Amino acid sequence: MLIVALACGELGCGPSQAEVQQEIEQAQIAQAKAARAEEAAQKAQIAAEQATSAADHARKSVDDAAAEIDRVGKHLDQMQRDDADADDN
Repeated sequence: MLIVALACGELGCGPSQAEVQQEIEQAQIAQAKAARAEEAAQKAQIAAEQATSAADHARKSVDDAAAEIDRVGKHLDQMQRDDADADDN
């Protein structure tokens, strides 16, 4: 078995040291890219959560403003009715 391994090494069976090193470097580059992509995905998730929160806040502000407009409109209608009643009397 040892003879076969030595013969195989001498004959070039399997990858060379340079090929192994190149594969290791490519794997490290891929791993770094994956880590950067994961970090970007986490930042995107945080941004999405912040955008959702801002949208909820804006929606509440619009609802509050619409309620205030409705309240003021009802108040003006009541004032007009009161003026009309006063004019009738």
